[in-house]
Amino acid sequence: MVRAVTDALAALEPLRGRLSAVALDPEVAVSPSALARLGAARVVRPGELQQAPPEWFHDGRRPLVHLVRWLTG
Repeated sequence: MVRAVTDALAALEPLRGRLSAVALDPEVAVSPSALARLGAARVVRPGELQQAPPEWFHDGRRPLVHLVRWLTG
């Protein structure tokens, strides 16, 4: 259990570079830059984390691109 935002950020430190999204209660005061330093590119309310728009980049790639075969003509 964490008692302060700084404790939570420290606990997430081992995930730096692998963290891409964070669900955060809007009443929690945390610096967006602190989350960005951990790698979070998307910050949403709890319950919305799994509802990313289909065009959202995940790990630097579009999530649906592997389902498309590109034809040039």
